[in-house]
Amino acid sequence: MKLRTVIVVPHHSGVANTMECLRSLDQQTDRSFLTVLVQNGSKDPLNDSETSSMHNLCEIRIRENSGFTGAVNTGIRYALNTEAEFIWLVNNDTIVPPNTLSSLVLAAETHPDHAAFTPLIYQHPSKNVWFAGSSYDENRMFAFHAQTVPDVIENDVTDIPWSTGCAMFLRRSALGEFAPFDERFFLKWEDVDLSLRLRFNGWRIGLVWNSALYHKVSRACPEESPLSIYYDTRNHLLFAKKHAKKRDHKRTERGIIAYHLLGVLRKYLHGAPFNRTALPCVLGVRDHMRGRYGRMEWVR
Repeated sequence: MKLRTVIVVPHHSGVANTMECLRSLDQQTDRSFLTVLVQNGSKDPLNDSETSSMHNLCEIRIRENSGFTGAVNTGIRYALNTEAEFIWLVNNDTIVPPNTLSSLVLAAETHPDHAAFTPLIYQHPSKNVWFAGSSYDENRMFAFHAQTVPDVIENDVTDIPWSTGCAMFLRRSALGEFAPFDERFFLKWEDVDLSLRLRFNGWRIGLVWNSALYHKVSRACPEESPLSIYYDTRNHLLFAKKHAKKRDHKRTERGIIAYHLLGVLRKYLHGAPFNRTALPCVLGVRDHMRGRYGRMEWVR
């Protein structure tokens, strides 16, 4: 069978989560895929006995943690050397229903002007909607998930401004010959950045309503953690530096800093420790101002 899709699954920690994800991928009705498991500087690696029974799976091991961006770029580089038409990035803390891949492939076949697709994503185990599209404020440089499914869905694919990296299905021909993620982000905001660059090049982004995926939200990087606060603050500023209009950049930057500082100060005033709230936010601003991106030593 011709290889059509390379599925890239980054793994840094959480063997049980990764194995559940791989087992769900192994049950896909569309069998024309190869799974590339990228063991990303993991201190908790999977061993061969755990993965040997999986359908069409190969492993790449990276010695140092290179973040989400470095891990998926490694997998994408591998995929670009195959004949695959599509590359699907799947978080290791997800569960994928059997028909998800086939629905995404069909959407790509019937919408050739789209570079990227995302399934409807539910939060596991609550089954609340986690991603039902997205919104983007071009003036303020803010990006948000939509978490409500419309009562009436007119088309199988709806255009959205950006796709989440949690389950981003990419058309290989839209990527050219190079792995697409900006590795300065390391973690967070890299998906919005890539989506905007694809759209700038004339491609569209779509949400596929009849495909679904379940996400164990924030298992690897809880939203309230210092790590998350640091990368969210710093990378939001990097994103704005790349995409804001030059004449508005400083005003936009001040607005982003105020937004993040107010958010963490509220947590601090409600009793959260300073070194877990305000400090990582301040360090994120500091490192952006110094042009320090990639992996941050402080959050190891």
